[in-house]
Amino acid sequence: MTQCSQLKTSNEKLRDSLSEIENTHFVAPDRLLDTTNVTLTDLFEVEQLQKIQDAFAKATKVASIITHPNGVPVTKPSNFCRLCNDIIRKTDKGLANCICSDAEIGKRNPDGPTIRVCLSAGIWDAGACISVGGKHIGNWLMGQVKNELVPDEQLLHYAGGIGADEGDFRRALQEVQIMSMEQFRDIADLCYILANELSLKAFQNLQQARHIAERKMTEVALRESSERLKLLLDVNNAVVSKLGLPQLERLIPTRIRQAMQCDSVYLSMPGAEGQYFSVKGLDFPTSRGYLREGMILDMHPVGDPSAKPPPRGTITRLKGQVTSVRRINEMEGFKSECLIPVVAAGEKLAVLHLNDRSVDHFSSQDAAFLTQVANQIAIAVKNALQYQRLSRSCERLVEENLYLAKEIQAEHPFDEIVGGSLALRKVLGHVMTVAGTDSTVLISSETGTGKELVARAIHNRSDRRDRMFVRLNCAAIPAGLLESELFGHEKGAFTGAVERKIGRFEVANGGTLFLDEIGDIPLELQPKLLRVLQEQEFERLGCTRSIRVNVRVVAATNHDLRQMMREGRFRADLYYRLNVFPIYLPPLRERKGDIPDLVKYFVTKYGRKMGRQIDEVPGSVMDALMTYDWPGNVRELQNLIQRAVILSPDNVLISPFAELNETNSGRQEIQVKSSQTTLVERERDYIQRILEETGWVLGGSDGAAARLGVPRTTLIYKMRRLGIPRQPYN
Repeated sequence: MTQCSQLKTSNEKLRDSLSEIENTHFVAPDRLLDTTNVTLTDLFEVEQLQKIQDAFAKATKVASIITHPNGVPVTKPSNFCRLCNDIIRKTDKGLANCICSDAEIGKRNPDGPTIRVCLSAGIWDAGACISVGGKHIGNWLMGQVKNELVPDEQLLHYAGGIGADEGDFRRALQEVQIMSMEQFRDIADLCYILANELSLKAFQNLQQARHIAERKMTEVALRESSERLKLLLDVNNAVVSKLGLPQLERLIPTRIRQAMQCDSVYLSMPGAEGQYFSVKGLDFPTSRGYLREGMILDMHPVGDPSAKPPPRGTITRLKGQVTSVRRINEMEGFKSECLIPVVAAGEKLAVLHLNDRSVDHFSSQDAAFLTQVANQIAIAVKNALQYQRLSRSCERLVEENLYLAKEIQAEHPFDEIVGGSLALRKVLGHVMTVAGTDSTVLISSETGTGKELVARAIHNRSDRRDRMFVRLNCAAIPAGLLESELFGHEKGAFTGAVERKIGRFEVANGGTLFLDEIGDIPLELQPKLLRVLQEQEFERLGCTRSIRVNVRVVAATNHDLRQMMREGRFRADLYYRLNVFPIYLPPLRERKGDIPDLVKYFVTKYGRKMGRQIDEVPGSVMDALMTYDWPGNVRELQNLIQRAVILSPDNVLISPFAELNETNSGRQEIQVKSSQTTLVERERDYIQRILEETGWVLGGSDGAAARLGVPRTTLIYKMRRLGIPRQPYN
């Protein structure tokens, strides 16, 4: 009765332990469990199993351990005595004759405890199977118990047969529990009951694990579906709202990486020349630095007809590539890649790259979804490229219109080349010779001789005459802005660059660019100009993309470039590149035979503009013009004739020759001065007569300045120069 009471008490304690296990929170594994792959530790925490095992051992005083089906311990053994640990299990035959094998527990008696006797029924052990869904997932083993009816001497006899030391064995027997077969069966039945309850709890935990895992998978699938739908929405919005290609390059890879949960996403897009793809919009937070924005990829060359983009939805483990992309991917640690071509109307616009450092990260479903995304991207990229081309065309048209407007506003020195001297005819012969070629021309002459007019004549007689003739005075632009004027700049390239600007080389594409005062180009800018002349390509400030142009350059200078080259102020290679076909334009003093024609041309031009008809140029005036050296050349003559037309009241030209007296020298100066004395007096008399007729009123619509056709300030200046005093109250 006492032993039965003890067993009942033990049973109650064990059921209390199981009740604690029922109330313990179960944490399901991340993967979806089934009976083919489930293990004991998937369904129970080891601490829970250890707790119930220790309670069993404490209540029954019998050794106990829970193992996997293959015998690997799950818990630490409880109450295992030296007989089991140090003697019987260490002998050659002890384990086989003393402890039931784990496989036998599941096979022999699945409906009850398995009891094994050994040492001729002197020692007993037992075990029970833990299963779930018909699968054996663990064992509950009981250690050795001594039969109370078998004397120690009999056990010692059999122990000697398995090689156990008699002294050790005798001392170990003192630690073994002694009981009857009936008592041992009751404890074994209790072990079986507990194992069955663990099996039941295991099944409940398995169901709970499946439910939690399925719920997690559903949540993940819903989250992924939501992310992917949002990605499609973002791309669709980009199709209608993001017209700029840089905006698309930044937006699309970032959103795809967030939705697909991969390490890296970027677009590879063809460069300006259409030969190779380059990395655009790289989104790679964990980059090791090998894969970089803008780098050129030696894969899928667009211009090579034998090269093809990857098939739609290509998923690889990076084993078949032989390009630098494979080497870069290996250095970045990528194990899988998904390539999706971006194609619109048969045109290869880009390739979408997704990379991850795990194997088999992308599925065929991912590729199918990304193909839908790529179709939307293709529309967006196509629109952006068309918008980009239209924007560039618009920018060029705007720039051309602005330039033409300036040209219309500006006064051209000549409408035609005027003169018939031998020196001028020689220049025109050179123009006719070189005009039909694309050779660079260098015009050398003094200031004011009409170098731009010669450049225009070359352009107008060339095959480029229907395209733009663009001029730039290099001396009139500050050195810091000259590079931007020539080559253009991107928005933000420097302080004050608030928008993109195309340079004169782009404006003149297909036409002629006239660079006046080429000797004033800074030395540090000359290599870039040399490259354009040689390669016909350049980069805008703040841009790495090369721009190819087809421009003929006609340069002009009033400097001695050879002397500047010797002094190190002008590059020799640039000089020789410019001096392909030199033209020397003689100054006006070396072709004075053209002066009468020029005077007639300017008198007619400015007389028509001012509404005056001047039919006569006095011989004294023409003689003075012919004897003057004209250091300012044709420009000086033009300005002088314009002033003369202003001062001439009738059809006879009157010229302000006082200025000529100040610059001429020697005998010519004396002759001109003597011939001009009367003219100066005539100018003074004429102005004074007009003043008297207007009552010495200088300004106003009826004043003397209006009658003379000059500003009031100019009239006051002339009065001071000619010594005409102002009357009171004027």
